[in-house]
Amino acid sequence: MSKATLILGSNLGDKITNINVAISHIKINIGLILKKTIIHKTIPEGFNSTNNFVNLGLIVETHLSPFSLLKEVKYIEEKMGRVYDYEIEDRYQDRIIDIDIVYFNNLSFKSNLLIVPHQMHVKSRKFSTKILYELQ
Repeated sequence: MSKATLILGSNLGDKITNINVAISHIKINIGLILKKTIIHKTIPEGFNSTNNFVNLGLIVETHLSPFSLLKEVKYIEEKMGRVYDYEIEDRYQDRIIDIDIVYFNNLSFKSNLLIVPHQMHVKSRKFSTKILYELQ
């Protein structure tokens, strides 16, 4: 079994419900939740929006490989109504749910599809520092 650190966020609709629905899908499709942070209310980082976020972190035990985990995460996001609008120049936009893989075991790798550890969460997002600290 592997351990993955995930950070979830929502800034559209009923944000708390969105997070809870995503957690339910994670339990079913990904694995056992070993640790969960409190919900953090945060402002958007990396793009302009009047919709603030709710975020939380999870440590999950999973039998999935990193790429299988990414596939499941994207499936959950799409099932919940996440829309990827690649026509927009700014790649960051408001979202019903966002699930990022921050760590996967002690792996460090980079591909066209996945970078672990997730550099934005580890190095530059202010809210991530609190969430990752809370998961230690």
